[in-house]
Amino acid sequence: MTTLRPRALNRTLLHRQFLVRRTGRTASEVIGHLVAMQAQEPNWPYVGLWSRIDGFTHDQLSVLLENRTVVRSALLRSTQHLAVAGDFRRFRPVLQPVLDRTARTPYFRRVSEGLDTDALTATGAEILADRTTPRRELARLLALRYPGRDGKVLAGEVELRTPLVHTHRTGAWGRWGTRADISVTRAEYWLGAPMEPAPAQDLVRRYLAGV
Repeated sequence: MTTLRPRALNRTLLHRQFLVRRTGRTASEVIGHLVAMQAQEPNWPYVGLWSRIDGFTHDQLSVLLENRTVVRSALLRSTQHLAVAGDFRRFRPVLQPVLDRTARTPYFRRVSEGLDTDALTATGAEILADRTTPRRELARLLALRYPGRDGKVLAGEVELRTPLVHTHRTGAWGRWGTRADISVTRAEYWLGAPMEPAPAQDLVRRYLAGV
């Protein structure tokens, strides 16, 4: 058995991440290979893909967001990531316990303490229904439903506990306003299909193949 030294492991990671030389793969193929790309700010995945793909252009990702092939949502580490729509439907339910744990941190509990979590999530789903809603409007309506509580924090908890995606108008680079301008919608409505949890082992295997 050969023991790999740190340098060999490092170079292998860079190769698998397409960071040694650019690839000819498409943007959707690269995102799928990586499982998810950090997208806390809309420009980050554009830079990440430009670093990896030969001849990458802005529109190659923007079109994927517009035609719903790729979605932006809270995912790994409870932060915003890009994922291929099919992967999102399979892996978001697997990662839900991580997002729920974030929703139980003091930042959220100071506002939602004493509320029934399922009821709060159901209220958020009722407000969103089958349409896109600005975050600020979701926060306003939740504050009306729960007087005396911070609607912005409640909206953040709903977004963690519910599979929501950002519309392409706020997920694409160049169309960004403020965080309050972000519009969200239920993933099932946006993608026209329900969540289908994958075995956790599938996520592990896919992730390891990318790193």
